[in-house]
Amino acid sequence: MKTLLRLLQRYYNWGLCYRDSTRSVGLIRIGLVLLIWSEWAGKLILCRDVRPSGILLNSAFFLFTGLMCIGLWTRVSSIGAAILVSIMFNIHQSFKHHHTFLLVMVVCFIALTPCGRSYSLDRWLALRRSLKSGLPPPPEIGNLWGLRLIAIQLSMVYFWTGYEKLYWGFLSGARIELLAYNYYAGYDYASIPGFSILCSVIAITTVTLEFLLAFGLYIPRFRKYLMPAGIVLHVLFYLLLPIRTFTLAMILLYLAFIPASSVHHFIDNMHKGYEPA
Repeated sequence: MKTLLRLLQRYYNWGLCYRDSTRSVGLIRIGLVLLIWSEWAGKLILCRDVRPSGILLNSAFFLFTGLMCIGLWTRVSSIGAAILVSIMFNIHQSFKHHHTFLLVMVVCFIALTPCGRSYSLDRWLALRRSLKSGLPPPPEIGNLWGLRLIAIQLSMVYFWTGYEKLYWGFLSGARIELLAYNYYAGYDYASIPGFSILCSVIAITTVTLEFLLAFGLYIPRFRKYLMPAGIVLHVLFYLLLPIRTFTLAMILLYLAFIPASSVHHFIDNMHKGYEPA
């Protein structure tokens, strides 16, 4: 019983009591808005729907996501953006895809964090107020339990995408061969010696890596190897297949696994490196 209680306390501290630098969530906040715009903005410009309800909803989308991007009134704007992207996802059939669902969920999770305390107009205004009052600047620290939810969401993506590939048609390499013929038509790939075996190796390697990423990113000694491997995997997806915003979103969200204090110190050290001698 005591062991169970200690385990629950450990995960309670890990999940709900995670206080650290807010620079990671600030970077994710900006990146998320840019990715949402790249995916949806062209379909939501006001001339696409001239009905009063359409103009009102689309205008609200650009207003709240714009304020979220620059970090003004971030608590309100991020919650508003989360509500609006959830509405857009449900009313536009063309938006309903598991890739965009990831973006919607992460926008909701990032709204649960103090993501405006770093890289935002809110931060700039807070620094101005502290300068005028002669008080020290507010620390870039906050409860990042929403960042833990993002990490869990990312793990679920890897787990279920790996699980969905556990059938012979994929593991045998047949699905990889079909993708090659579909996207790179015009060549008889079957005539290449060992092509089918290569496709099977690629398929098994992909599934294995996805399961490793689902669990191994939580372990620091494995993370330093798995994270570069995951980035290489997503870059290959981006270059070889029409997978765009999902690839960039997954790489961006790796910030959820890197200790926020490490990100903070890395950025500080970068700034020191550029200071004039």
